[in-house]
Amino acid sequence: MIQIDTREHEKERLRIQKQFDALGIEYVLKKVDEGDYISDRIPGVSVDRKKNLAELAYNCGRDCTRYCAEIRRAADKGVHLIFLCENGGSIRELADVRNWKNPRLAESPLAISGERLHKIMSSISRKYGCEYRFCRKSETGRVIAELLGEIETVKKIETGGKDIYVPTKNKPESGG
Repeated sequence: MIQIDTREHEKERLRIQKQFDALGIEYVLKKVDEGDYISDRIPGVSVDRKKNLAELAYNCGRDCTRYCAEIRRAADKGVHLIFLCENGGSIRELADVRNWKNPRLAESPLAISGERLHKIMSSISRKYGCEYRFCRKSETGRVIAELLGEIETVKKIETGGKDIYVPTKNKPESGG
């Protein structure tokens, strides 16, 4: 069962809950100390959802002291943070961030560039052992469930052309 932080933005939480419902994923609202989503299926892992790269740019720029302190606290507690950025588009992995065009650069030459953001995120990842993952908003619920071990994906090649998502709780135990 996935625990959703009660402080998660309501509109976003409801959208993700609908995705969980469609996948048959059980969830409960509960205060989560680190990140936004946890599951007892994989203890010590927490998913922290970010709405887009602009939010991460703010976290890694103007808010870096607080952001890094939050990551350090999680690491000190043995929690592995996975930041899931709902940027979509051509950003599918950390290396793609280099090519991101920050819309704030049109307003302020001091805004963080994609290249600079990539360097900061890579440095934070190395220093604190956290991860950055990326998805489209339509994929968020599934990706969170996969990261927390609540579902497995049976790939297209095994199913004749369509990904199938199998809730882990319904998976038969292997005898042996």
